[in-house]
Order: sequence, then C-alpha cells, then structure tokens
Amino acid sequence: MVESVVQDHTAFPLITQLIVNSVIVNGGLYKGRSLGDIHAKLDESLGAEGVYHTDLMLLENWLGSLSTNDLETITAGEEREVAAIFETAPDMGDVVGGAQAFVNNVYEYCV
Repeated sequence: MVESVVQDHTAFPLITQLIVNSVIVNGGLYKGRSLGDIHAKLDESLGAEGVYHTDLMLLENWLGSLSTNDLETITAGEEREVAAIFETAPDMGDVVGGAQAFVNNVYEYCV
C-alpha cells in the first residue's frame, strides 16, 4: 500500500509563513485578493510536478532553525543579506539555483 503524502501549505507551515509574509510585505495582498488566493497558488506550487516532499521537508526544517531576524531578512531584506542566509540552506536536489531560487519562484507565482 502506497502512503499518500500531503504536499500543500498546511503541511509546510514555515514555508507558508515565509511566502505569505513576503507577499504581504511586497503588496501582494490587496482588495479583491484574499489569503485563500495566496494559499491556493502556494498549494499549486508545492504540489507541482518535480517538487519533492523530501526537498520541502529539508527546506521546512532549515527554516525552523533560523532566527526570527533571519526570517525577517529573507522576507524584506536586501538581496545581498538574503543571499548570505540562503548560503546555509540545504541542497534541494534537482532544484536549479537551490533553495533561494525555489523560494523566489514560489513567491513570484504567488504574488
């Protein structure tokens, strides 16, 4: 029997928090657009073909190891500061550009 794996925003609260906060800080939540809309886009991204549960778990666990200051920097910091934090991120296997590229792509899709 194959176990079903949940791969949506509810399964990855830290990834969700990071993306939602980034969208809000950058003006992506506006009249006529709800948090549910962002969650739906996030679910599409996390469940997309080629996005692996193990990579998402690595990213989720890494985010959990960061300080509040580091998470705020990723959300709204300068590009150079954000890149320095992502240098400590885990390898995400097949993701070209690593964790930072993955987070950026998901953010762009959700915004």
